[in-house]
Amino acid sequence: MVYSQTIVLDNNGLGLVGVFYEPAGPNAPAPAVLMLHDLEDSPSETGLFQRMALELASAGLAAFALHFRGTGESEGKGVPKSPRDLVSDALCAAAFLASHPMVDANRLHGLGVGVGAAVSASLACSEPRFRSLALLTPAYSAEPVLRRARRSPVPFLPSGRPGPALGLTAGFAEEWNEQGFTRSYHELRVPVLLVHGNRDRVVPVSQSQLARSALEKSGQTVKFVSIEGCDHWFSLEDWQRLAIREVCQWFSEAPDGVRAVFA
Repeated sequence: MVYSQTIVLDNNGLGLVGVFYEPAGPNAPAPAVLMLHDLEDSPSETGLFQRMALELASAGLAAFALHFRGTGESEGKGVPKSPRDLVSDALCAAAFLASHPMVDANRLHGLGVGVGAAVSASLACSEPRFRSLALLTPAYSAEPVLRRARRSPVPFLPSGRPGPALGLTAGFAEEWNEQGFTRSYHELRVPVLLVHGNRDRVVPVSQSQLARSALEKSGQTVKFVSIEGCDHWFSLEDWQRLAIREVCQWFSEAPDGVRAVFA
């Protein structure tokens, strides 16, 4: 059985909520995966993250799924999202993981979706304790994010229900560049898994292809997985199962002993 606990972090007076999944088995301190969602934190994505976290924890890894400010139960409702703030939230979550008694602070791994993938890449560039990344539908540039915000301030989810607005700051693209989100894909020095649906209309698969090219040019180990027919939210059961399998297999082959945890 996997035990989970809701955690409230204090990031400069702002309460950030996340769920910590305890690693099963006698492997503590264990490797840990920091999970960063896309801007909306949609219901389908939350379900995918929960399933992934349960699989990882069952295999002996800790996992922490953070809710960025203004999403889920975290504070900051109505606060426009900026790349700078997203990085600040991710650093706060990484510090929590590194200090947890069940976690080996030198064996951290990142899992991000969409903009959360770009934040994960940026974080891994500045935090040497991160050993590998699994990036789902990664945003390589701010362009598809801004295009989506212009097209529909309140996007509709696959269920037909309206999702939360993106709530971007006016200078989102400028801050994206200031934070070096795109540059991070060129500077990463850890193995990276890219998983993308070839029918993604939110963050097109070309974004993963750009990230792959940047990683390969820098000599980094990269695996690219395209899921046939899959949308941005991995809405169907088969798509989620494939994504979970790829992510778990990837972390089982990651450096620093994760393989032994999965064996």
